[in-house]
Amino acid sequence: MAEIDRVIAQIVERPEGYAVWKVGFPYRRATAHRFPYVVFYELEAGRVVVMAVAHAKQRPGYWLARRTT
Repeated sequence: MAEIDRVIAQIVERPEGYAVWKVGFPYRRATAHRFPYVVFYELEAGRVVVMAVAHAKQRPGYWLARRTT
């Protein structure tokens, strides 16, 4: 959890400093260094919305169905 908290803190400091995940999607991604996890997020009206903390190697994109808007 501490590593994911660290990644999210870095995202909040520099939300536009991370690459867009895929062309055509509004999500950006930041990877954890100690574990194979990725934090997917988007910027909405000046705030960071975390969409998923997902394993980098298992079931890529499974969390896309969670999007409600």
